[in-house]
Amino acid sequence: MGGTIIGRRFSEQMAHSQHQQAEELVSLMNRELERELYSLRRQARLIARDESVSMGVATSSSSVLQREALPLSSILGTDFITVFDKDRLTLLDTRQLAFQEIEFNYGSVTDLTLAGADISTFISTNKQAVPFVVGTAPVKNEQGVVGGIVIGTALSSDLLAQINESIQEQIIVVADEKVVASTFASEIEIDWQGGNASHWTMTIDGESFLAESTPLEGLNGNTFELVLLTSRAPLIKAQQELWGFIVVLASAGAVLTAVLGHWVALRVARPIQSITEMTLKVVEDSNFELQIPVRTQDEIGVLSGSVN
Repeated sequence: MGGTIIGRRFSEQMAHSQHQQAEELVSLMNRELERELYSLRRQARLIARDESVSMGVATSSSSVLQREALPLSSILGTDFITVFDKDRLTLLDTRQLAFQEIEFNYGSVTDLTLAGADISTFISTNKQAVPFVVGTAPVKNEQGVVGGIVIGTALSSDLLAQINESIQEQIIVVADEKVVASTFASEIEIDWQGGNASHWTMTIDGESFLAESTPLEGLNGNTFELVLLTSRAPLIKAQQELWGFIVVLASAGAVLTAVLGHWVALRVARPIQSITEMTLKVVEDSNFELQIPVRTQDEIGVLSGSVN
């Protein structure tokens, strides 16, 4: 009983420790994502402040924007750069071929940028695809805001892999209860249990994980889930080893108790057995001169003296 209580207590402490470690990793993951958001917003500001870009937007010159912004798209490693004028007309779109058929749901992002705000957020698309991390900046000249720039990167498996370099666990992005990006080597399916729960256990391909979810809310009203999956294999192994140790310890204790009990029983029974045998011999031989040796001063010694 005592071993069971101790085992449960230590098992709970192990689980609590893993949960705390997972929370620390979630904080690290969120900081890495915030760093990406900040980087995109800063890059958008730098491009927007370029005089040639400002002139190209003010004059609606796509050729000037292509000459200035196209090289930056490959240098920055972003998936797209979109430049639009104050009438929301797209002047330049450098999106990669894989994203040509995708329509971005900018929502209020464009309005806020044209209002003079530089922001970073998440946007969805018209298809069941990964969300995009974007940074924006208004393009200005002497007359004020003349347009805006949006720089975006897909929150894809490649970006998750970069974020995961300092975490070394598994990360998934969930949209509409489906995995749209992950750090797993192959596609996975999950039984989504998120929603109001911040953490729970999840089994993927036979392996148990502790799931910690962070909601990603975009300005256009879309919500995604960034989920950190911490393998429970080390915890399960440690708990199994703990219970194995407790079983061995309890078994050793039981054996030791049995040995000690047997030894005590012999220590008590042997003098009584000697008294009994001597008493029977006195009766059988009618030899009342036989004496029982008195070796102790305890109850056995008193009994021996009384028989004598």
